[in-house]
Amino acid sequence: MKRKGWIYFFAIFVSILLLFRLSIVSVKKHYEPIHINKDQLPPLPPLSEDSLKFAYAKFSLLLDDISQNLGGYGNRGAYEQVIDTPYFHLFLLETKDHRQLIATADLLIYPPSLYDLPLDLKQGGHIDAFYLSASHSHHSIGGWAPSPAGKYLAGTYSKKQMERWRIAFQDAFARAKKELKNACTNIYQTSVPNAIQNRLIHQGPTYDPLTIVHFMTEDSLEYAWASYSAHPTTRSKKDLRLSNDYPGILRKNLLDNHSQLKGFAFSAAAVGSQGPRFVGEKSYRAGKQVADLIMHAVDSILEIKKTPDTFISLRGMSIELDLPTPAPRLWEKYALHPRLFKWALQPANAPMHMMQLDDYLFFSLPFDFNAQLARAVSDYSIQRVAFNSFSGDYRGYIVPDSLYMLPRAEAREMNWSGPYAVDYILEVISHYKDEHSDSNPTR
Repeated sequence: MKRKGWIYFFAIFVSILLLFRLSIVSVKKHYEPIHINKDQLPPLPPLSEDSLKFAYAKFSLLLDDISQNLGGYGNRGAYEQVIDTPYFHLFLLETKDHRQLIATADLLIYPPSLYDLPLDLKQGGHIDAFYLSASHSHHSIGGWAPSPAGKYLAGTYSKKQMERWRIAFQDAFARAKKELKNACTNIYQTSVPNAIQNRLIHQGPTYDPLTIVHFMTEDSLEYAWASYSAHPTTRSKKDLRLSNDYPGILRKNLLDNHSQLKGFAFSAAAVGSQGPRFVGEKSYRAGKQVADLIMHAVDSILEIKKTPDTFISLRGMSIELDLPTPAPRLWEKYALHPRLFKWALQPANAPMHMMQLDDYLFFSLPFDFNAQLARAVSDYSIQRVAFNSFSGDYRGYIVPDSLYMLPRAEAREMNWSGPYAVDYILEVISHYKDEHSDSNPTR
């Protein structure tokens, strides 16, 4: 009996070792250098240069008749109190031959289960291109990730919630389409260095541009879309109240102080490695410190008596990224097997969105896009560029090669695309920047 017991124990031990070995993969063997094939990349669409028509619509993400979970910092259950209401924002821009949708949600990421909505609009001929992002608040609503691991990231999936949001999205788009008005626009980019810090490297580089796209309709109503790179994480994860974090404070104060401003949306820019900078503990006061610094810059922009531009250069497109099958790195040389990770999280290979508004190029990517990479592109670019994160699904973080071996979450377990994705992404961005330059726009 003792001998049989040892045989059973040995068999179980070997089975566990075998299962463990089958659940991991060598980083060196799984990831290989990726190079772009320019012939396979879609060409830039024609640049539309014409007078602008514009509409804005939003809908609340709160549902009074069902319980809604918090999304961010793991599965924390239902929220206990509402600090401010999260919204889904739609900006619709139209010229004589291009219709562009900008959609951003006051959520941790753009919900992957709603990615098909703008895609269906494009395939149905209602829009020519779309550009997606999210505020990245860690205290907003969850329940939007149906995968087995989605419960950990965003709470229990709510089919009823998502069905209601789908209907609300379609209704909001229909409203926007009916309410298109002649409009003009200005785009501003200014530095806000005191509200941001590098959370990955002590006193490391930051990416501090605040980008504002400001619209004014023919009846003198104003709308704004802002992007900034500090993570909206000024509240403790123990705080179970629903909040948009500092972007929510910023929006409330701007709408209260500028009567002509009828709509304001915030999107996360290159938030990888970037944290909010404040004095004291995480709290409402911390969020207010960050919001006040950004608001001072926005106030200055809204007070500029710059002649708005009624003529716009506009185009947009989505580019499928040829990224490796995602696999989070567990140790220095080993990652979770991609098949196992795909089953657990079911990540999609969400595309990168590119949009040109006048002489600005906007890029939205399916990552917490790294600020150091954004800064490198911006510093060596003759074009004006802006970056956003969360383009429709989530592919983790990417970091510069020099930081890949850093034993930190952003470089290890949250890095799902390996050490070569950075060079590939930068090659794709550079390709379209060069294509933009070669197209010789008239404005």
